[in-house]
Amino acid sequence: MKYWSKGIDHLDKVDKIFKKYRTNKVLLNTDQTAFQVLFNSVCSQQISTTAANSIQLKSKLIFKKIILSSFVSNVSKIENLPITKNKKKCIFSLVKYLSDHKNIRFKLMSDQEVYDHLINIFGIGPWTIQMFNIFYKGSQDIIPIKDLGFINSYKKFYKDPFLNNLNSNILLWKPYGTIVTMNLWLAYDTKPLDI
Repeated sequence: MKYWSKGIDHLDKVDKIFKKYRTNKVLLNTDQTAFQVLFNSVCSQQISTTAANSIQLKSKLIFKKIILSSFVSNVSKIENLPITKNKKKCIFSLVKYLSDHKNIRFKLMSDQEVYDHLINIFGIGPWTIQMFNIFYKGSQDIIPIKDLGFINSYKKFYKDPFLNNLNSNILLWKPYGTIVTMNLWLAYDTKPLDI
């Protein structure tokens, strides 16, 4: 990520607490396809990182590879995935949407444009879109304020149990919120979130 080292320097200057939990490593990898990131994000909704990793492994046994073409040609196998009915419905919708929009270029869009496209897919909401903007587009200023891991880590390091200072901190972190997000996740889970 081109912005990472510059962002670390900026955050070190504006936020004294950031140094307590940050690492110098670039924690973000954006080499997966749009479908892979969205599939993994949907499977990760409202569950622990460990449970999400288990679902990813079982899904690979069913589909061999988590790629759109495998799901298109074996769409009935979605029923075998170890996820809830609503998540299965979401994956069906996602496969259809991406199949119908093969020429879409998410990386050329703004975060808002991505939101406007993906919000129309059943089961995909703001959190999933934020994960997509982080892990597929590499967007540099994403703060998932509804993410439990992020919030719990933030409360711990910033001694802000009622989130009274969260909005002012979000402004302080701009335009490098994603770096804060990734580092708080790492500090909370001892490994980066693997979407």
